[in-house]
Amino acid sequence: MTDHNRARNKEVFLKILALQAGNVTKACAAAKIRRTTYYLWAKEDPEFAQAVQHAKESCKDLFEGLLLKSAKAGNVTACLGWLNANAKDRGYGLNRVEHSGAGGGPIQHVDLSGKTSAQIREIMRAEIVARQGKQTGG
Repeated sequence: MTDHNRARNKEVFLKILALQAGNVTKACAAAKIRRTTYYLWAKEDPEFAQAVQHAKESCKDLFEGLLLKSAKAGNVTACLGWLNANAKDRGYGLNRVEHSGAGGGPIQHVDLSGKTSAQIREIMRAEIVARQGKQTGG
């Protein structure tokens, strides 16, 4: 491929990338290039890599604008989407998982290092029996 053709293919790819909302896989398929070609171009051509980032940021801006427009129109899902992305300081968009043991107490750990498979199975059986006894009041 000549340098002129390569430059033209990159230009076409960037336009398609914008039309595909920044989805590289879809843009590669539409531009009829392999993903490996795309990654090679991005690695070897800093200007191309920067243009890709610009195209992706433009897509984010577009969708952010659409989301904001929907939120202003009263779309609750859009409101929550915007808040989850932009109001973390107010508790939105934070996913928190806490783990605790029985009754909210600490998690009990059993050191299984150095144990054989048979010993581990026996420890597990004993734990299951003990839990079943607690559930049935026994």
